[in-house]
Amino acid sequence: MIEKLLKIVKEKFNKISSNSKEERESNAETLDRPFLQFVIQVDDVGDFAIGAECYSTETKNAPFLGTLLYFINSGMLSDYFVEALRLCSEGDEPTTKFMMKSMESWKEIYDTEIEMSLNSEKDAVDPKDVFSFYKMRP
Repeated sequence: MIEKLLKIVKEKFNKISSNSKEERESNAETLDRPFLQFVIQVDDVGDFAIGAECYSTETKNAPFLGTLLYFINSGMLSDYFVEALRLCSEGDEPTTKFMMKSMESWKEIYDTEIEMSLNSEKDAVDPKDVFSFYKMRP
């Protein structure tokens, strides 16, 4: 089932390329009727913001969002993020070097996290321990 869901995600994956540093143009395959959109921003001091815009609250869509959140939480979308960054830097040597440095940093953090988890008695993190969404419920 997860392979089938990954295939669906892959089919819907947006490919973004950059034409120049000043102007970024998307040649992405966009979804015709998205029900939700996430935006991730990072600034030059390492702060980040994650926003979401919900276009539809049809109950039938809830499992799709739940699956996506699971994929993000489990790291199953890492290849898609790496591919998006590769496409973003394609043909631009400084950007490619920057992306490679970022990947090295990611790997260092990942390796440290794996080492810490191997030395820990605690099980995997439960999403409700991480996300405070449950506190927001009416």
